[in-house]
Order: sequence, then structure tokens, then C-alpha cells
Amino acid sequence: MDLAAIFTLALAVAALSFKPGPGMMAIMSRTLAQGMAGCLTFMAGVNIINMIFLGFVLMGLKFAEDDLLFISILIKSLAAVYLIWMGIKGLQNLDMQFQLKEHKAESLFDTFTTSVMLTLSNPLVILFYAGILPTVLNVGAIGIDDMIVIAAIIIAIETGVAVLYCLPLAYSRNFFTPELTRRMNILSSIVIIFVGLYIGYSALPAEDLRAVFFQ
Repeated sequence: MDLAAIFTLALAVAALSFKPGPGMMAIMSRTLAQGMAGCLTFMAGVNIINMIFLGFVLMGLKFAEDDLLFISILIKSLAAVYLIWMGIKGLQNLDMQFQLKEHKAESLFDTFTTSVMLTLSNPLVILFYAGILPTVLNVGAIGIDDMIVIAAIIIAIETGVAVLYCLPLAYSRNFFTPELTRRMNILSSIVIIFVGLYIGYSALPAEDLRAVFFQ
């Protein structure tokens, strides 16, 4: 992977991770009850399921290599619409109040299993990976080293964002004011829209469309 591909993938993953939502609120709630151990345990479950989803995507794209161009255009289009819709919805709900609930002190195993089930319930992550990966690299030429880099980027960015959210919360419960959450939602929603537009644009080169419909 070249630096441009790494930067684009990292930006897309960061934008999706930074967006406040139920998943991030769950991580922060566990941090309130269990400290940073709860945050890191929750993210361990998230990362394991994300790697399984990533494996499904990479295997699917590899097996579909003969029809990869058509599949790539279709998935990129779906991913672009999904991300743009998500960004617009975020801008339309800037005043949505996310409530942090301090759960009773449960075991770290309970936190881990909760994160696994929550991540499994969001298969749209598969659509995101399937849309962004063909955009930033040649899927047909992906090697083991590329897979390791992709996995490392996703784990590092998602875990890093969770730590950035939870570390201040572990020391001050009043850190995330409604105004700060609102600004983070605005920024992440705008970036998500631009990522969606970029993925959509990458699906539209004239030579690719001719190759699919006039071969």
C-alpha cells in the first residue's frame, strides 16, 4: 500500500469512528463503571469482530475477482450512498442528546461479550469496508503484507479514537459537554460526506463503465 492509500483508509475509518453514536456511548458508559480497563476490553471485542468482517470482505472480493469490476462499482455506489446518508443524518440531528449511563460494576467478560454482540449487530461495517478497500487499492493484487497493514490501520485508528473519548472521561465526567459533542458530530458528519462523495466518484470513471456494459 502506498501512502495515499494508507491516508485515505485512515481518514475514512477515523471519520466513522469519531462520529458520536450508540456504540461510542456504550464504550464511554463502560468506562464510567470500569475505568480504562472497560474501554480497552470493549474495544478488544469490537476489533475481533471487525477483523472477521474484514476477512469476509477480502475473501469475497478475492473469490469474485472475475467479476470484480462490476461488483466494485456496485458496492462503491452503495457505500457512497450509505456514507452520504449517514453524514446528512448527522447534520440533521446535531442537537440529539446522547445520554451516558453508568452501569453497575459488571465483569470485564460481560463488557467483552456486550461489545461482541453490539458489533455483530451492525453488519453495515461490511459495506463500509467493501466500499472503501477497492477505492484505495488494487484488491486483486492484495498480499499478506497489505492485509496486515489494513488490519493494523483499522485497529489502531478505532482503538485510538475510543481512548481519546474515554481517557478524559475517566478523569472528569463533565468533559463531554453538549456543545463539544455537537461540534464533533458536525466535523465527523462533514468528513463522512466527503468520503462518501470520493467513493462514489471513484465508481464512475467512463472506462470502467464501458468495460462493464460494453465488453
